[in-house]
Amino acid sequence: MRKWIRRFRYWRERDARAESLREEMAAHLALAAEDVGRRDAERSFGNATRHAENSREDWLASWARDLWQDVRYAARNIRKDPGYASVAALSSTLGIAACTTIFGIANFAMNRTLPVASPETLVAVIGRLD
Repeated sequence: MRKWIRRFRYWRERDARAESLREEMAAHLALAAEDVGRRDAERSFGNATRHAENSREDWLASWARDLWQDVRYAARNIRKDPGYASVAALSSTLGIAACTTIFGIANFAMNRTLPVASPETLVAVIGRLD
């Protein structure tokens, strides 16, 4: 339960954390610029946007944010075009059902033993009737 409370607090305070991160990165650049020139400080510091994104990913698992964005995007698209969404869901359902059926038949035919007492005594008789 504490984990969810901590995640909720993080989500609620994300803007303040982002601003704090921007200020901290600016302070690092300013300190580095005092020692060397501004251009050299920015070059040695690297891409500030990439550093900020890496820091945010450390704060909260990015999968949770990505999942929430994907759910919102899917809901918008379903509301916008429900016919397309229902056709996509139906075709996915039919594809999954077909694959499951074929696997079930193949599994039954190939992986089951024959229902005879001694299968090693079976003989195949192949011949032609002319």
